[in-house]
Amino acid sequence: MQEITIKEIKSVKDEEGKYGPQKKIWFEDVEGRSISGWVAERLYNASEWHDGATIPMVITQNGQYTNFKIPSRAGGGGQSNQDVMEAMRKIYKRIEDLEKHIDSLFEHRPATNEPPVFSDSDDDIQF
Repeated sequence: MQEITIKEIKSVKDEEGKYGPQKKIWFEDVEGRSISGWVAERLYNASEWHDGATIPMVITQNGQYTNFKIPSRAGGGGQSNQDVMEAMRKIYKRIEDLEKHIDSLFEHRPATNEPPVFSDSDDDIQF
């Protein structure tokens, strides 16, 4: 990832992308490169995209074209898959702990003479 400084924004167009509305942005950076790419509308903030702004982005070369990508802010600003997987493992472990706790609450419930709420058969269901 690089910090790219915009010299001049050439155009910003609304487009419908594979994952929803996007902005197609074309600009020239301070090094004189013509760079273009798409930003999801939910991540686009017009106040951040102006002449002289410095924006973190990934630059790639595709033949004669220079393109940019903005890391997704949804995952914490471009976290690695490994970080996301570790967070998911922690969540899964917490869910397991909660399920065990809930089960233990029912194990220690005092016996009642009340009939069960749920039946193991469909015999008592009338159609």
